[in-house]
Amino acid sequence: MWEAHFKMDKRDSRIRRRGSRPVPADAADYAMKDLFRIQRPEYKIPQLENSWREDAFDQIELLTFPLSNPFDLLRPDNSETSSADYSAGADHSVGADRDLRLRNDACLRRANDLPNHIGQFIWIKGYLIHRKHTQTKQGTSMYFGTFIDEEGEWLDTVHFPPVAQQFQFRGTGVYKVHGRVIEDYDCITVEVDFMEKMDVIEDPRYSEVKDEEKEKTVVTRNRRVDYRN
Repeated sequence: MWEAHFKMDKRDSRIRRRGSRPVPADAADYAMKDLFRIQRPEYKIPQLENSWREDAFDQIELLTFPLSNPFDLLRPDNSETSSADYSAGADHSVGADRDLRLRNDACLRRANDLPNHIGQFIWIKGYLIHRKHTQTKQGTSMYFGTFIDEEGEWLDTVHFPPVAQQFQFRGTGVYKVHGRVIEDYDCITVEVDFMEKMDVIEDPRYSEVKDEEKEKTVVTRNRRVDYRN
């Protein structure tokens, strides 16, 4: 048996050494046959489920930012209301606006709307692009922030020492900002007096999934299946 196997190896070697000369089809087929005539099994790969949210978290892990809209990854914010709920004749002082936030009556503005609210206190959401650290004459730290809003428009903020110390930046993400709109040398900026980083949804790649039909359904890759129920 082994002698026959060695002879087949020699024949295969002669076929491989023919170089650029055309090899007959029957010779090639004979060279591919195994001594024991083992039939190769064919495997059917199941269709794996996936979602854009999983792709977004993969991108954040690899690139530190998603290629999709980062605002789509936020948890629902119960404090969001329309501008109609924010009375134009109401008290918009800092303390009053914080009370509005606690009563879930805050109005979120867009960056394009800021020229119409010079001198007013507003709420706005922005995705942090960059922050610049500097120091005052007294040696205390302050920051200048650069964000983009949900429409992709630029938003500039200034964080003076008391605010910078109390409401610190917590990495890349979407922040809800409250402050007064100011204009200096034709540059519109929000003078921040309150800032918080908004929560994102749970990472779907590692969230608990209850698979009711465990034998029929293919569970999304990288998920942990909850078999306790």
